[in-house]
Amino acid sequence: MTRAASVSIDGAAQVLRPPSDGLAYLRHDRASELTTDPGALTIAGDSIAALNLETEVETEAETRIDASGCAVVPGFVDCH
Repeated sequence: MTRAASVSIDGAAQVLRPPSDGLAYLRHDRASELTTDPGALTIAGDSIAALNLETEVETEAETRIDASGCAVVPGFVDCH
């Protein structure tokens, strides 16, 4: 069994967040409710494992990314 890779993204000036936790998707009529806050997050496999509104998180992630001064925006990339 292969263990999923983990990534820690630290020091972001902006992390785009949905209007509430646990939304399966974001409808266009709620897009104005998105917020941006400084923060850090950890991704394990294909899921966000931790979100911290501090800019540094202590984690045992295999890869660390310094996002100082950057924005972290989740996205879906459609190849066509």
